[in-house]
Amino acid sequence: MLENFQGMIPHLVALSVLVLITVALAVYRAAIAQKQDFHLHYEPAESVTLSKQIEIDRRMHLVDNLGKAFTVLTVLYFLFVAGLVVYEQWQNTYKITMSN
Repeated sequence: MLENFQGMIPHLVALSVLVLITVALAVYRAAIAQKQDFHLHYEPAESVTLSKQIEIDRRMHLVDNLGKAFTVLTVLYFLFVAGLVVYEQWQNTYKITMSN
C-alpha cells in the first residue's frame, strides 16, 4: 500500500492546492460582501458611492463565477483521485504474486 502512495503524492498536492484556492476565494468573497451596500444611490451627488457599488458588484460576480468553477473542478478532481485509489486497490487484490 505504501509503495502505491508515492505515485499519489502529486495528485494529493494538486488537490490540496485546488482546495486552498477554493477556500481563499470563499474568504475573499466574504470580505467583499461585508463592503456591499444595498441602498440605491442615484443622485448626482452620490456618484462616487454609485461607482463603488458597481465595482463591488463586478468583483462579487467575478469571485462568484471563479468560486463555482473552482468548486466544481475540486470536486471532480477529488472524485478522479478517489477513483484512482479504488482502482489501484482493486488491481492489488487480484494481483498474482510469485513466491519461491
